[in-house]
Amino acid sequence: MPKLWIANVTSQVQQFTYWLPEMPRSFVQEVPIGGQTLIAGKELPKEAIDGILKQHEVYGLTSPNQAFRQRKFSGVVYSIDKPVRLDILQELVSHHRGVLTERGKQLRQEAAIATDDYIQNQMMDQQMPGRLQELEMLVEETERDQRDDSPEVAEGTRVSHREAQEAPPRRRRATRNKIAS
Repeated sequence: MPKLWIANVTSQVQQFTYWLPEMPRSFVQEVPIGGQTLIAGKELPKEAIDGILKQHEVYGLTSPNQAFRQRKFSGVVYSIDKPVRLDILQELVSHHRGVLTERGKQLRQEAAIATDDYIQNQMMDQQMPGRLQELEMLVEETERDQRDDSPEVAEGTRVSHREAQEAPPRRRRATRNKIAS
């Protein structure tokens, strides 16, 4: 019978909850930061492993090889029969940090566009003359935990209507015509 290993490459302890066939309750195992755990502490029937993987597929559980190809990687991976190699765990930690950094940048750009939309709508509602041509937002991290070794955030995002107005018209939603950089 095979074994199922769950590895955690996030910066927080994971509580891995799973069901086994014909058992009346769920089980929880802690997966430490940068570590891995043998599920149930023993070999399991293939059907049980397939069931556990299916339970967690919707939450982003994936194999290490698939994780390297994903832009929306959850930070938890599985391996069947053998633990994830230490060098692969280290690469996955770095990959996951990069995924989160890119996701944060994208979210800040989307927040700038949403803020610009809100201001534009408020100006129209109050019948203010003119239109906002540019909006620049600055996000700067001012206090952080001393144990945090991630890169500090200090980033500006500009939403410009000038470039969008000069470009040939496209058939898109209004918020997509704005350029965030």
